Amino acid sequence: MFWGPQQARAAGGFAEELAAFVRGRGDHGPAVLWPEYDPPSDAGGAPGPRLAARLTELVGRPVVDLPGGPQREGRPLEPGPGGLLLVQTGGTSCVHLSADPAAEEPRQARIRVRPGEVLFLPRDARAVLHHGAGARHILLRIDAGPRQEDKAHAPSRDA
Repeated sequence: MFWGPQQARAAGGFAEELAAFVRGRGDHGPAVLWPEYDPPSDAGGAPGPRLAARLTELVGRPVVDLPGGPQREGRPLEPGPGGLLLVQTGGTSCVHLSADPAAEEPRQARIRVRPGEVLFLPRDARAVLHHGAGARHILLRIDAGPRQEDKAHAPSRDA
């Protein structure tokens, strides 16, 4: 990820870099991250739940690991209130984005996501996922919830 001259590289690894990317996106449009770190492998079991748990800690919002794979082929992706992350771990996927599906002639953009790349979709994105041969990915929905700094300043119920 290009951090620019005033930004420091995310310390720690893939999850920390991904958390910085999510915090920096806010409600802005779709974006692709070319991370400096490799995404988690499935060598130690399913990496999605572990990555979701770590991102929940780092971002301060619930992050949910969604089922992926062939059952998602040609089906709409449903971002949560905080967006959706597609972490491509193998093969290639193509995401078709619709600018406004209600328009008479909806415009579409196609984003190809290659191994190691991450696609962020904001909450209002309308997108359909298509798999290439051997495509593997992790889908993470970012739900609503207080950010860590909001929790730190929240009034105590005991008061």
